[in-house]
Amino acid sequence: MYKVREKYLWIEPHAYEGMVAERPAIQLEHVYEAIQSPDKVVLERKARVKAMKWIGKRTIIVYYDEYEEDIHVRGVSATRRKLV
Repeated sequence: MYKVREKYLWIEPHAYEGMVAERPAIQLEHVYEAIQSPDKVVLERKARVKAMKWIGKRTIIVYYDEYEEDIHVRGVSATRRKLV
C-alpha cells in the first residue's frame, strides 16, 4: 500500500485501466511522483485536484480526490506535450 503525504493512495479501476492503456504504460511510481511533487496543480472542485508532472518525455496527468486520511485517484493520462 502506497502512502503519499502521509495519506493512503487508492487507485480506482478506471484510473488503473487508463494507466495500462497508455504507451508506454504509466507506472505507479509516476502517479506517486505527480501527486507528491507536481509541476502544476489545478483545484477543480472542493476535493477534486488535477496534478501534472513532466516525467521523461511526457506530461503525466493525475485526477484525484483528497480527503483527510486518503487520496482516491479517479483518472490518469499522459500527453507528449509539455503542459507544465
